[in-house]
Amino acid sequence: MGCGLKTSKKATHFSAEVKNYLDSMFRLGEVTGRKVTPGEVTKRMRREKNENGVLKFRAGDLLTSQQVQSYFNRLSALQKKSKIKGDTTAVDVEDADLDAVLTAIDRLACKENFA
Repeated sequence: MGCGLKTSKKATHFSAEVKNYLDSMFRLGEVTGRKVTPGEVTKRMRREKNENGVLKFRAGDLLTSQQVQSYFNRLSALQKKSKIKGDTTAVDVEDADLDAVLTAIDRLACKENFA
Protein backbone atom coordinates (compact mmCIF):
# COMPACT_ATOMS: atom_id res chain seq x y z
CA MET A 1 0.00 0.00 0.00
CA GLY A 2 1.09 3.49 -0.65
CA CYS A 3 1.64 5.84 2.23
CA GLY A 4 -1.24 8.05 1.09
CA LEU A 5 -3.83 5.31 1.13
CA LYS A 6 -5.96 4.90 4.19
CA THR A 7 -6.20 1.49 5.76
CA SER A 8 -9.59 0.19 6.74
CA LYS A 9 -10.26 -0.45 10.41
CA LYS A 10 -12.04 -3.53 11.61
CA ALA A 11 -15.17 -2.74 13.61
CA THR A 12 -15.13 -4.15 17.12
CA HIS A 13 -18.04 -4.45 19.51
CA PHE A 14 -17.92 -3.39 23.12
CA SER A 15 -18.21 -6.18 25.66
CA ALA A 16 -21.38 -6.46 27.73
CA GLU A 17 -19.46 -5.36 30.82
CA VAL A 18 -18.23 -2.20 29.08
CA LYS A 19 -21.73 -1.42 27.76
CA ASN A 20 -23.23 -1.87 31.23
CA TYR A 21 -20.59 0.44 32.72
CA LEU A 22 -21.17 3.11 30.07
CA ASP A 23 -24.95 2.82 30.47
CA SER A 24 -24.66 3.26 34.24
CA MET A 25 -22.42 6.32 33.82
CA PHE A 26 -24.88 7.83 31.33
CA ARG A 27 -27.87 7.13 33.62
CA LEU A 28 -25.98 8.53 36.60
CA GLY A 29 -25.57 11.82 34.73
CA GLU A 30 -29.24 11.84 33.80
CA VAL A 31 -30.41 11.10 37.35
CA THR A 32 -28.06 13.42 39.23
CA GLY A 33 -27.98 16.23 36.68
CA ARG A 34 -24.16 16.20 36.78
CA LYS A 35 -23.18 14.59 33.52
CA VAL A 36 -19.92 12.68 33.40
CA THR A 37 -17.51 13.76 30.68
CA PRO A 38 -16.03 11.16 28.34
CA GLY A 39 -12.56 11.99 29.67
CA GLU A 40 -13.68 11.25 33.23
CA VAL A 41 -15.19 7.94 32.11
CA THR A 42 -11.96 6.81 30.42
CA LYS A 43 -9.93 7.70 33.53
CA ARG A 44 -12.38 5.86 35.78
CA MET A 45 -12.37 2.80 33.53
CA ARG A 46 -8.58 2.56 33.86
CA ARG A 47 -8.81 2.70 37.67
CA GLU A 48 -12.07 0.79 38.29
CA LYS A 49 -11.62 -2.35 40.38
CA ASN A 50 -14.03 -5.17 41.13
CA GLU A 51 -14.91 -6.57 44.58
CA ASN A 52 -11.64 -8.55 44.71
CA GLY A 53 -9.49 -5.47 44.14
CA VAL A 54 -8.55 -6.56 40.62
CA LEU A 55 -8.85 -4.16 37.69
CA LYS A 56 -12.34 -4.49 36.24
CA PHE A 57 -11.42 -3.93 32.57
CA ARG A 58 -8.71 -5.59 30.48
CA ALA A 59 -6.48 -3.46 28.28
CA GLY A 60 -8.49 -4.45 25.21
CA ASP A 61 -11.72 -3.23 26.85
CA LEU A 62 -10.46 0.28 27.63
CA LEU A 63 -11.98 2.98 25.44
CA THR A 64 -10.85 6.36 24.22
CA SER A 65 -12.76 9.47 25.13
CA GLN A 66 -13.94 9.70 21.48
CA GLN A 67 -15.45 6.21 21.70
CA VAL A 68 -17.22 7.11 24.95
CA GLN A 69 -18.48 10.38 23.42
CA SER A 70 -19.87 8.53 20.40
CA TYR A 71 -21.60 5.97 22.62
CA PHE A 72 -23.12 8.71 24.80
CA ASN A 73 -24.30 10.54 21.66
CA ARG A 74 -26.07 7.38 20.45
CA LEU A 75 -27.72 6.88 23.85
CA SER A 76 -28.84 10.50 23.89
CA ALA A 77 -30.26 10.26 20.36
CA LEU A 78 -32.14 7.07 21.23
CA GLN A 79 -33.49 8.71 24.36
CA LYS A 80 -34.68 11.77 22.45
CA LYS A 81 -36.21 9.61 19.74
CA SER A 82 -38.21 7.60 22.27
CA LYS A 83 -39.45 10.81 23.93
CA ILE A 84 -40.58 12.21 20.60
CA LYS A 85 -42.54 9.06 19.83
CA GLY A 86 -44.35 9.40 23.15
CA ASP A 87 -42.64 6.50 24.86
CA THR A 88 -43.08 7.08 28.56
CA THR A 89 -41.04 4.14 29.80
CA ALA A 90 -38.69 5.23 32.52
CA VAL A 91 -35.24 3.84 33.10
CA ASP A 92 -35.31 1.66 36.19
CA VAL A 93 -32.29 2.26 38.38
CA GLU A 94 -31.97 0.17 41.49
CA ASP A 95 -31.07 2.10 44.64
CA ALA A 96 -28.25 -0.33 45.33
CA ASP A 97 -26.79 0.24 41.85
CA LEU A 98 -26.99 4.00 42.22
CA ASP A 99 -25.45 3.85 45.70
CA ALA A 100 -22.59 1.70 44.39
CA VAL A 101 -21.87 4.13 41.56
CA LEU A 102 -22.05 7.16 43.83
CA THR A 103 -19.73 5.49 46.35
CA ALA A 104 -17.25 4.70 43.57
CA ILE A 105 -17.35 8.30 42.39
CA ASP A 106 -16.73 9.57 45.92
CA ARG A 107 -13.77 7.20 46.34
CA LEU A 108 -12.25 8.35 43.05
CA ALA A 109 -12.75 11.99 43.97
CA CYS A 110 -11.01 11.43 47.30
CA LYS A 111 -8.12 9.59 45.62
CA GLU A 112 -7.71 12.37 43.06
CA ASN A 113 -7.71 15.03 45.79
CA PHE A 114 -4.92 13.24 47.68
CA ALA A 115 -2.89 12.34 44.59
